[in-house]
This record gives sequence, C-alpha cells and structure tokens, in this order.
Amino acid sequence: MRTLCEIDVLGDEAMRRRMGGFVLVVLVVGAAVALVLLTSGVRDAVAPPVWAALLLTLSLVALPLHELVHAAAFKLLGPPGTRVRLGAQEGMLYACAAGTLLSRRRFMAVLVAPALLASVAFFLLCVAASLPLLAWCCGAMHLAGCAGDLIMAGAIWRERGCSHVRDTERGIELMG
Repeated sequence: MRTLCEIDVLGDEAMRRRMGGFVLVVLVVGAAVALVLLTSGVRDAVAPPVWAALLLTLSLVALPLHELVHAAAFKLLGPPGTRVRLGAQEGMLYACAAGTLLSRRRFMAVLVAPALLASVAFFLLCVAASLPLLAWCCGAMHLAGCAGDLIMAGAIWRERGCSHVRDTERGIELMG
C-alpha cells in the first residue's frame, strides 16, 4: 500500500482556511435559520440570559464529548489494542490513534460519528426540554465544530483509489 495523500489539519494553511470557511458558512446558515424560526414565532420557554447560559454550557460540553465519541469509535472500529490519546493543540481538542490503519469506510465512520451522535443527542435533549430554538442553535454550532472531520471525510470520499486511512499525529494519510 502506498500513501495517496496526506492531510495535515494542524500545519496546512489551506486546510485551515477551508475549515474556517466551512465554520463561517455553517454559522451564517445556522443564524439565518434561527432568525427565520424566531420571526415565525418559535420561542424557547426560558428567559434570554438562561438561554444564553444553556447555549454556552452545551457548546462547551460538546467539545470533550465530541472527542470522546471519536475515541469510542476508534476503539470500536479499530484493531484490538488500539490506543487513543486525547489532547489539545493550537486551539483544538483532538482524539488521536496515531498509526492506526482502518478501512476507508471505518475511518469515515470514526470521522462522522460525533457529527451524527453528539448532534442528535443535543438536539433530542433540547427538544425534550421544549427548547427547539436552542436545539437548532446547538446543532449548528456543533456542526461548525465538525469542520475538520467533515472535510477529511469528504477527501476520503473523493479519493476513489483510497482503500485505507492511517491516523497520524497531525491528521490522516489516505492509502491505496
């Protein structure tokens, strides 16, 4: 197997610009939809300061939860003995299983698991608490935080010659 492409999330300025653009688009679309919801009469049953505190709290809880979902997915989908290291670097939390080689589909599942599972969990929690606007805003903010994961999953999807993906200290290597 040979390396087809390396994606360096931390050191590649073009990648960081793509991530920033993705975050901006998701937040702008999220805010626009929230505004439409507000103008159509959707309201949450809490005072604005409480709502803002809930949004901040859930957004902060989402950060480590997101990485724990990655870690669990690595452990579940990786080979026996897969070691996952959690950490923070350059303003980002991360779950790293450096050197772990997974099939293309399994690695994509590791990448998108938090976008699906954590977003759905927060959405259901907020809807159950009769906070539909908060549910939408938390979902949009969390999805924006998934920028790097979703961009890497897209790169794997587009590289048809890729059969496996190796996790690295700084990103991933697409192998074929």
